[in-house]
Amino acid sequence: MKAENATNIFRDPRGAARLADAVGIRQPSLCHHFATKDDILAEPLDGTVAASLAFRPALHDRVHN
Repeated sequence: MKAENATNIFRDPRGAARLADAVGIRQPSLCHHFATKDDILAEPLDGTVAASLAFRPALHDRVHN
C-alpha cells in the first residue's frame, strides 16, 4: 500500500481490508481491536498529534512570556 491520506482508505469499500493486508493481519483481527473506523484513525493520532497539542500551551507561554 502506497502512502495515502488515511481518510481516503475509508472511502474505499475495501479500505479496511487493504489496511489489514498492509499491516499483515486479517480484517476480522483489525475489527476485533478497533470498534470503528474512527478508532483506527484516532489511534496513531493520539500518540502523535495529541502529544504535540498538549505541549502547545507550554510552548506558547515560553514564546510569549
